Amino acid sequence: PTIASPTTSYKELINNGQNGFLANDTKQWVNCLSNLIEDINLRKNMAEKAFEEFVPMFYIGNEIKNIIEIYGKIKQ
Repeated sequence: PTIASPTTSYKELINNGQNGFLANDTKQWVNCLSNLIEDINLRKNMAEKAFEEFVPMFYIGNEIKNIIEIYGKIKQ
């Protein structure tokens, strides 16, 4: 799972505590890392949630399909 600083781009994608963590300072980073290291269920569930959400958005195979579809429309 991702642990990131709460910049605009990460805040738009990460639902804190659900599909990753947003950490403002060193203490929060250590806490998030410790939680993921110590809790296998949290780590597993968060990873699954992130995979379910992000693969459809960012998987290159999906983009290739979209590009082919766009070129098909242009060609007509």
